[in-house]
Amino acid sequence: MSAIKGVNNLPFLTRLKNRNIYQDLFQKHNLETRPYKRPQDYVDDLWNIYETYASSRNLNNNVPGSALEVIVGFLLDREGIQIERMDELVPNVRFAKPDFLIRSNGIHVVLSLKTSLRERWKQADWEAIRIKKNYPQTKNYLIVNSKQDAKSMKSKIPHLDLEDCFYIRSNKFDVLIQSL
Repeated sequence: MSAIKGVNNLPFLTRLKNRNIYQDLFQKHNLETRPYKRPQDYVDDLWNIYETYASSRNLNNNVPGSALEVIVGFLLDREGIQIERMDELVPNVRFAKPDFLIRSNGIHVVLSLKTSLRERWKQADWEAIRIKKNYPQTKNYLIVNSKQDAKSMKSKIPHLDLEDCFYIRSNKFDVLIQSL
């Protein structure tokens, strides 16, 4: 459970701990107590550990995304942010399974994580469209682990149902996390 009073992400952390990437790699790196100054530092530190691990293995294509979800799930908990849903269908919204659904300042916030974009930003926008039909106040953010992809998405954002796109290892990501 988070050190922040009133936040109980234990069911989500337990699910993350059951993932192979957590058991094979992150379990030994103390995600719940690892020191950091800013959210981007936490992500950067753990992503560098993941990249070293991945460089010597032939991993399935879904492993990087799973690793990023583990890192962000533990970060949300460390920052005292209550997770409402993780990789689960949103009630009354068919087919939308965002990476993280949280509630902040009385509204739902969706965090869609991508290690790189290619055409996958379309999935995040599609989910935003579907979710906003039933929950119009929802804020939908695309979080990417590629500085270049985040930069290229900025010109698309005004034409999409996403509120913004953030490079996960940036000051702007820190501000987003602090605002939640």
